[in-house]
Amino acid sequence: MQSHFLRVSFPAALRKIQTFLSACFISLFLVTSVHAGLVSRDIDGDLTTDAYYDTDRNITWLRNANLNGAMNWTTASDWAANLSIGAYSDWRLPSGDSCHLGPCTTNDLSHLWYEELGNVEGGPMTNVGGFLNVQAGAYWTDFRPPLSSFASEVHFGNGDVGSLPILNLGYAMAIRDGDVAGVTPTQVPEPQSLFLVSIALLAMLIPKKVRRI
Repeated sequence: MQSHFLRVSFPAALRKIQTFLSACFISLFLVTSVHAGLVSRDIDGDLTTDAYYDTDRNITWLRNANLNGAMNWTTASDWAANLSIGAYSDWRLPSGDSCHLGPCTTNDLSHLWYEELGNVEGGPMTNVGGFLNVQAGAYWTDFRPPLSSFASEVHFGNGDVGSLPILNLGYAMAIRDGDVAGVTPTQVPEPQSLFLVSIALLAMLIPKKVRRI
């Protein structure tokens, strides 16, 4: 009786393992860096995502980034202040400031564009996360200097912070302070879970000897 062994080609198997591990690390990077501070929230109880809670800034973003179309600054401010979704009616425009140099992540919109979504200075906008109807245009903030006819905005085409005449048209995202109570319909995989799954799948790809009698 002779024993014969079938050997799996190690170079080919190692190439598969290398490709697999590369994909895992890229996925891990995207999960931990791009979506680290955003947690989906269901406001009206229909088990779909209506908003995202930003754990870094303790604010909740409405998921639809163009719910009411283009508006001038005054109309946008009034729209946000009178918005009512589910049990919540305390919405507002994202906070702004006077920073106009470089990627100003001190305001809410820039923090979202750069820190949470991972877009780069100068654009273009390559990632909108799970938000809907995001426009590559100017989004109003709540910052308007006293007696000024201009208000601060963040351009979602390139990440620039600037100011526009308040009578100009711009887009508006609604936010509210704090979290909202409700179901979390989807969860971003934790890095630890993703790592364990990766190891398990890696074990399945390790070359094995098959014995024939």
